[in-house]
Amino acid sequence: MKAPQAVKYTEYRSNGYQTQIPFPDGSRLRKALLTKDAKQAARVMTLLNPLISRIKTGEVSKDDLCSHIDDLINPTHEQRTYSKVISNRAAIACTPEPDKYLSLADAWELCQHIKGTGNSKPLRGKKVTGAWSRDRSINVNRHMQVLFELFGADKNIHTITEEDMLMVKDVIKNMPKRRLAQYSGLSIGELLACDDVSDEDKAGNSTLVQHFKTFSLFFKSFLTDEERILERSPIERISIKEV
Repeated sequence: MKAPQAVKYTEYRSNGYQTQIPFPDGSRLRKALLTKDAKQAARVMTLLNPLISRIKTGEVSKDDLCSHIDDLINPTHEQRTYSKVISNRAAIACTPEPDKYLSLADAWELCQHIKGTGNSKPLRGKKVTGAWSRDRSINVNRHMQVLFELFGADKNIHTITEEDMLMVKDVIKNMPKRRLAQYSGLSIGELLACDDVSDEDKAGNSTLVQHFKTFSLFFKSFLTDEERILERSPIERISIKEV
């Protein structure tokens, strides 16, 4: 029988992956991730990386981490089941609706089919943009791959929250620069899984801006303003400053 794939800060037990996150006092946070799938476990741990990096400074407690894990493992364990996300930050921008379901993959395919071909609905005071060039299509798909890696293709877009996207923001900020030789051959998933990246090797603000421009195109322009599929965009109140 093939041994389970190793996932950092976890161990594999009979019931699946369990966290093994060290704290300065020598204790460890052990919490079941409710999955036997290595990719799903790695996705959860990638989202937790920004929090884990702040444990040493005392900014994150075990209770904080447990709460975030609970928020993350529900959609991982049952991707098509509504789960209420408890936010430790400001009020959440969009309210999940359990009676609606549209997967992230299907929503993005629809966006490419309509917006990518220049067939967006005309909005008052706004010009309809033309079809995407080949280069733009490659770039926006690369940016969206981050969401697919973190949430999974089956993630219900109606349950993606502001808290989720703030976590995505933190993850992107901690990604290594792909143009560096040691990272140039890595996939998006492998880049997201990198840890202990030095500050000078981390993706800069321009990378964050580029990703969130694509997310704004998808969530706000397409799903909210044009198609009215979402009532509010989950990145509506997230500020990304260009510097």
